[in-house]
Amino acid sequence: MKIRAGFVSNSSSTSFLIISKGAFTRAQLLRLMGVDAKSPMYKLFDQLYDEFTNGVDEKVDLGAVQGNAHWNRLMGPRAERLSDRMIEKLEAYRQRGWTAYYGHLDSESSPVQTFFCIDSFEEENDEMYLNGLECAW
Repeated sequence: MKIRAGFVSNSSSTSFLIISKGAFTRAQLLRLMGVDAKSPMYKLFDQLYDEFTNGVDEKVDLGAVQGNAHWNRLMGPRAERLSDRMIEKLEAYRQRGWTAYYGHLDSESSPVQTFFCIDSFEEENDEMYLNGLECAW
């Protein structure tokens, strides 16, 4: 048995990929998650929108990506966390000319980020795709 005497961290981060038709909006996120203004979950998802927009590391106009896409270069400093699933979706939505937002949430930053860092999630509708499957404790 080993006992660690130094610093121990239980922090987590989640890389997220948002692909939207046009600019990513609060209304799109709320529709994707099935939350309206009367929902008891409204405030949580309203705050999540702010956390997403503040956590974006890279924004890419997928319609402007030509030839063989080198996603690891296009998506910025945390691109090594792009999963095969994320790359598959980037390629699919590139054909539609949508916009991709790649970033991360951090469990040490806010209660809302902490909540969304403890699980994996993926949602999609006709106006956006959201992938938060890449979590790391």
